[in-house]
Amino acid sequence: MAKTIAKTAATLPDDMPAPYTPGFTSTVLGVRDPFVDAAPMFCLVFHPLRWIVMRGRLIPSLQTFPLMAGVQGVSLDKDGNHRFAGARAKIEESGRRMVPFEWGPGGSYIQEIKTRPNGRGEPRNTYLSIFERALAGDTATSCDEDAYASWVASLVDTGKLPGCPPAVARRMREAVEQKLHREEALAEKGGNGAGAASIRARSHRVALEVLTAAIGDSVAVSGKATTPKLTE
Repeated sequence: MAKTIAKTAATLPDDMPAPYTPGFTSTVLGVRDPFVDAAPMFCLVFHPLRWIVMRGRLIPSLQTFPLMAGVQGVSLDKDGNHRFAGARAKIEESGRRMVPFEWGPGGSYIQEIKTRPNGRGEPRNTYLSIFERALAGDTATSCDEDAYASWVASLVDTGKLPGCPPAVARRMREAVEQKLHREEALAEKGGNGAGAASIRARSHRVALEVLTAAIGDSVAVSGKATTPKLTE
């Protein structure tokens, strides 16, 4: 085959134009970036009344607060640094608290990656928590819930964040009890959906145990005996 190609090439006319390769054919078509949406820098915010049971742990349900210039008191200085004083004041006025970046494992809980949203355009920066994982060519991320729950629980265990108020845990337990009763009834009824109801019921039982333990671990405030002063 090689000899045939060489012989054919040798018989080409001298006035034939030089071969031309279009530039676009040299483009690398392999998918190297995720296709997730581009998200702004953010910080995590703690609210004392927002809690969730995750992976067998009662942990604060941390909220994301976007750090975008012109949004909720955030601005940028001439060097591109975020000015956060106004936003921090709004957060604290509502009884919430910003979670410092340095509390994250390794010094931060945020990572910066490149993405091409929906596979279009040039790569852009986006920001995820370090517990999220983005795959090349995928529009969704996955989260290591075990690692995340363990980290958030450690903030409470070390006293960086306060524990769950007993009243909150009690309300959560009451809500879970109602859900458990509904799922158990569906499971006992049988038929379509009984299997899924059984799975949900098991999850609710775990949450119920966690919440019951949290209420039992609450510290009781001791008082002293007293009597009213009565006059005739």
